[in-house]
Amino acid sequence: MVKLYGIRIAFFCGLALLPIAAVHAQDAASPAACTLAKETYHCDRGAFRQALSAAKVIGVESVPVSRMVSGQLTELVAKIGKTVAGEGAAADLTFSLLKRDLGGVIIGPSGAELATLRVYGPAHGGERGDLIWAEIYTGQPDMQWPAVAHSLIEQFRGSAGLAGKASGEKR
Repeated sequence: MVKLYGIRIAFFCGLALLPIAAVHAQDAASPAACTLAKETYHCDRGAFRQALSAAKVIGVESVPVSRMVSGQLTELVAKIGKTVAGEGAAADLTFSLLKRDLGGVIIGPSGAELATLRVYGPAHGGERGDLIWAEIYTGQPDMQWPAVAHSLIEQFRGSAGLAGKASGEKR
């Protein structure tokens, strides 16, 4: 009976490692994909810019779902001269803005990771594509979600070389 529990534990531990192996396989599959090293994403800015330049349709999503945040992402997509994908429609890229759960007590004035904006490449076989860009926003934990989203989007525009880019403008 004890041996059976050991086999079950080993089985479930193996299942837990499958997503990690899939991420590493995904990273190796695409030269534009970000790699994760020591809890930090490393992305190729040139490959990201190429993918963004080639993209025509971009999907947007926010977690938690917020019309205000989705509106900000939609505005960003329009400002860079791209079309927003409809609900469930195929997209060349997907912008996903995720709020970080800061459960528990936070000690200190600032410096908490509040949100991340992830950009995924085109989907393959109905699944989300490779992660090609990750932008993290760090700030005051008491900021409202729409303000965090706005700050992160502006930070992303600067670091991705999109600052000042208006609709239809060529770079």
